[in-house]
Amino acid sequence: MEHGFVTALQDAEEKAKTVFKANRDLLPDSDDCQSSFAAFICYVHFPRCTSDTRILPVCQSTCTNLLNACDAHPATSCSALVGDGPSSECTGSGIALRVPAFVVGAVVAVAAALR
Repeated sequence: MEHGFVTALQDAEEKAKTVFKANRDLLPDSDDCQSSFAAFICYVHFPRCTSDTRILPVCQSTCTNLLNACDAHPATSCSALVGDGPSSECTGSGIALRVPAFVVGAVVAVAAALR
């Protein structure tokens, strides 16, 4: 069972890397846009789960933050998502969130690995 779980995690990581690599050249070359996109991809591929195994969707505020960071403002792109992160109802964070240094380090490390 453990081998299957590890394989599933590796597959999810590879899919996240593939999505990031396939789209990073389409994004503006700003650090804020690139890191917001990397974080968004991580949230999509590795969402938070509740104790009753419910998978939480990406927060609307996380999606909006990505669009703002990348200077893209389609009005309906994030409308199907709910919640301002951090929240118990969604995965991600808000625009003005104070993030612990170890979390920032982890996101930066993942973003660097995805490049």
